[in-house]
Amino acid sequence: MSNIQFEETNAINLGRFQNQSFDLVLNMDGAISFCGSKAKDSISESCRVTKKRLIITVSNRAKLIAATINACIQATGEITPAVYEMMTTGNWNQNQFESNYLLSKNSSQGYFGVLKAFTPDELYDILEKFGMSIIHCGTVGTLAHLCEPDVINTILQKKELLKKFLDICTQFDHEIMPYGVGTRERAGLIAVAKPKDETK
Repeated sequence: MSNIQFEETNAINLGRFQNQSFDLVLNMDGAISFCGSKAKDSISESCRVTKKRLIITVSNRAKLIAATINACIQATGEITPAVYEMMTTGNWNQNQFESNYLLSKNSSQGYFGVLKAFTPDELYDILEKFGMSIIHCGTVGTLAHLCEPDVINTILQKKELLKKFLDICTQFDHEIMPYGVGTRERAGLIAVAKPKDETK
């Protein structure tokens, strides 16, 4: 398509774009979460260039706490300092603790760099700080995560059943467990926001 332009840039510095350059900004997990200690800078830049709507997903701390415990027990048989770091700050850095090398040994070719995982409240506060009005901030997919894989496979094969299940999932994520673990992958946290000065 002739009206699409691709540019390679750094998620924590979108300086080539003016304020409120884009009607819709999508920033999906990796470009935020894998900035580690600079993750807030990536969110800030996404907010700055948003004119009407921002949709972002980030790594969910609830999911990463469980994943870190799993990795600890499987790799060392112990609860290592990485669990407490994820609990209190949401930060992972391969160089934080000596045992972290053991935890990432079987993933990403033995290197798992840096990561920042968020809680819904933390993400909400960050977006507000950067001048956004939050439309939605919470987890997605928690019910599907809690159901058995064979049940999900059955649901996926029947269109009407899938529609009913998705409706229940939406209600579950909003009313029953809005602060749940989200999806089976890291990015179980989503936020939709608009600039506070956006009138429409």
